[in-house]
Amino acid sequence: MAARFDYLPDQIYLPVGVLDQAALYPSQSHCHTDARLSWLHINDELPTSAASGRARLLSSEPVDGT
Repeated sequence: MAARFDYLPDQIYLPVGVLDQAALYPSQSHCHTDARLSWLHINDELPTSAASGRARLLSSEPVDGT
């Protein structure tokens, strides 16, 4: 269970539920927030996108700093 996108060739997306130690990989942003369930409240300082976070992902430095 993974996803890859042509416009983000160096990234692979995994559902957090498949990770044994998900706490080691904290979220960096919230995307598609317009589609969230009404009872899901996002109360942190991470950047959000109503739809795709593509523009932010394309302009960001890689997580490992390389």
